[in-house]
Amino acid sequence: MPARHWPPPPERTSMNLRPLLLMTASLALLAATGCRVLTGTSCRNPQPYQAAEDLPPLRVPTGLDGPDTSGALKIPELDQPEVPLDPDGPCLEAPPALTEPPPPPSDLVLPERPARAAPRRGGRAPQAGQEGGGQQGEPTRRRPPRRPR
Repeated sequence: MPARHWPPPPERTSMNLRPLLLMTASLALLAATGCRVLTGTSCRNPQPYQAAEDLPPLRVPTGLDGPDTSGALKIPELDQPEVPLDPDGPCLEAPPALTEPPPPPSDLVLPERPARAAPRRGGRAPQAGQEGGGQQGEPTRRRPPRRPR
């Protein structure tokens, strides 16, 4: 009786299905990303909810009990006019930009900041009142730590 190997070797049919499974998974991921790029935005188009009207309350025939309307949604009346939106501005449902917009132009003149000394090779710039250590352009060397006796 021949020895059996564990795990069993893959069958030839499963190797033929791998490209099909990869293609199916790729298409599913592509479909899951959405089609906003193809359809564009719809924030400027009239939406179905904008045509909704307020309906009168339900009329109950005599002899029947009316439904409990204590939890009904009350839509408040608007006393202020609708705020106009910028027609060239971004949609309200669009996410904000990930980059910070440039600051607006200003007439304010800021004073120049003094230049910092270039950092030394050790990674730290010399502190105020200290010399750069060594001659100009010559790196300073650190002593190795002492070994315990």
